[in-house]
Amino acid sequence: MYNLENNLFIKYLLERKRKIPVVGSYDVIVCGGGPSGFIAAIAAAREGAKTLLVERYGFLGGTATAGMMVEFGPIYDGKEVVVGGITHEFLHRLESFGGADMRNSDTHSMVFDPESMIMVCQEMTMEAGVEILLHSLVVDQISEANRIIGIIVESKSGREAIMGRVIIDATGDGDVAVRAGAKFSMGRDGDNKLQPFTLEIMLGNVDITRIPKSYTEVMPKIRKARENGEWSIPTDMLFSWGRVKKRGAPDNPHSSFLFINGTNLLNVDGTSVKSLTNAEIETRGQEWCQLMN
Repeated sequence: MYNLENNLFIKYLLERKRKIPVVGSYDVIVCGGGPSGFIAAIAAAREGAKTLLVERYGFLGGTATAGMMVEFGPIYDGKEVVVGGITHEFLHRLESFGGADMRNSDTHSMVFDPESMIMVCQEMTMEAGVEILLHSLVVDQISEANRIIGIIVESKSGREAIMGRVIIDATGDGDVAVRAGAKFSMGRDGDNKLQPFTLEIMLGNVDITRIPKSYTEVMPKIRKARENGEWSIPTDMLFSWGRVKKRGAPDNPHSSFLFINGTNLLNVDGTSVKSLTNAEIETRGQEWCQLMN
């Protein structure tokens, strides 16, 4: 029994020993269902490997969908397309699905609808024969003779082990590799500063014909709002904005979906749950500041 009166002095607790059931064995286990993860899983399955894709959220796409990233940059070096294979196939599949506006057929840069991407990711993954495990967080790895042979996941079903001949870490933060003891670094050289944290806004029923075309039209208004104490965001610019075309939605520029990427928060540690929690709260407050101005 724990003495609640003295719990402030407790520094560590030892978990009880428990048996973890092994619930599966695969040729390839891909940890993380973001753009790199679901594409890696498709590639493995198409080569005949028994493949499992593990994703912490209830859908695929990673930051591109969960974070409403909505923009894909170019895959073109000025002379030729430099990214091919399943990635190239996916971009065209997303456009043909009706959930993306490809701005340039050479660069393949596009604005996409996150919900459409979720469906395309899911369809392509299942067509390849990949087994998908959603709502499951990879919490540890299993090693033998200096080699990862499996993972441990935590979910509503409890703590479970899954064995694999090949483990691919596509978690975005290298979670599996770090738990296996791999060396890592964070931030830029010199001061270890990280990229600012941003949160996207998606608005509906927007008359896109009245939206400013360039930063030069917006920045004077932001500076005025800052002078009036109405703009607390630590930047005087919006990073990007534009129309998002939804599959099946009427093509009405006077009533469209609009994304805005203009929040900004410095010194966020993506490996700290407290830092991430504060970032979510702060940037949602910044969104309200934008909407009010």
